Amino acid sequence: MKLKGDIAKFGQIELSDVTSFFTFPDEKVISSTEYGKLLLWEGNIIKCVLAIDAETPCHKGAIESIFLDTLPGAEGEEEKRYIVTAGADGCIKFWDFDELDQAEGDDHFNYYIQPSKVIELKDSNDVREFMRDVFNPLWTRYINIDDIFKIIFFGVEQSDDSLEIKVESL
Repeated sequence: MKLKGDIAKFGQIELSDVTSFFTFPDEKVISSTEYGKLLLWEGNIIKCVLAIDAETPCHKGAIESIFLDTLPGAEGEEEKRYIVTAGADGCIKFWDFDELDQAEGDDHFNYYIQPSKVIELKDSNDVREFMRDVFNPLWTRYINIDDIFKIIFFGVEQSDDSLEIKVESL
């Protein structure tokens, strides 16, 4: 991986191909790995390795897609920003943007975080690409190995726990 022309420094962190990344406003970068963890970079050095806990990566298998999403907050609250990841395990996970942006690793560069939402796509796996449709904020497309699907979100204006989805083949 090259960041602004410099060679990335993995140090003691397991090497991985990067298939997706997101750049924060302060120019930190969050990137995917083949082994399901996220890497938070500051410059060309890994600031921390993100996982759910010491035994559980963010995804089971490769993370294929990372992007920023914004959902309306509950009545009277500001909108909520998420980093959204999708991968080979057929899961789409929403991570708190502000927590990731401020993450600091422990002595071994680990930072543990729980997803705010998890969507498991029942009859599909290996999400290769996942993106919000800019013309219709209530649905999103994802691509797996065999097909393109759209996911229709219901209840996004309500609390995080009320999100419902419907998956349709395109």
